[in-house]
Amino acid sequence: MKLLSLKELEMFDYVKTRERVEEYISDLNMIKFKYRNVLPPSLALKLFDIKVQSSGNLKSPFESYVEKKDEYEREYSQKLNEINGILEDLSLYEKRFFKDHFIHGVKIKQFEKIFRCGPDMVEHIKHSSVIKFALALDIVVYK
Repeated sequence: MKLLSLKELEMFDYVKTRERVEEYISDLNMIKFKYRNVLPPSLALKLFDIKVQSSGNLKSPFESYVEKKDEYEREYSQKLNEINGILEDLSLYEKRFFKDHFIHGVKIKQFEKIFRCGPDMVEHIKHSSVIKFALALDIVVYK
């Protein structure tokens, strides 16, 4: 698939659209960190539950831990699959830019070396990838 033309890009508010895309990606990062930060219950909690077993709580802390970890893992996996599906429809340059910049945090200046092109072309690739991604999610902002 080719890059969007400059005329096509003019139809959209890039700054607001980029903010929405960054918000969407930050949601992915939040899920990832929630998933990584779910820790198994400590032994002290297990002993406490034995003392108050008549409280009516039928789930053990370990069951709750496994369920929460599984929920975050499914949510993260679903969002990652959604992003990968969208990236499949982008051009090779757009896909590389989007993954490296938004997911891996590569600085924009480095793309001139990676793509072996000037700053204007990197800007065009950046705008095109962000707009296409937002269009796929229906979060694009028109002028």
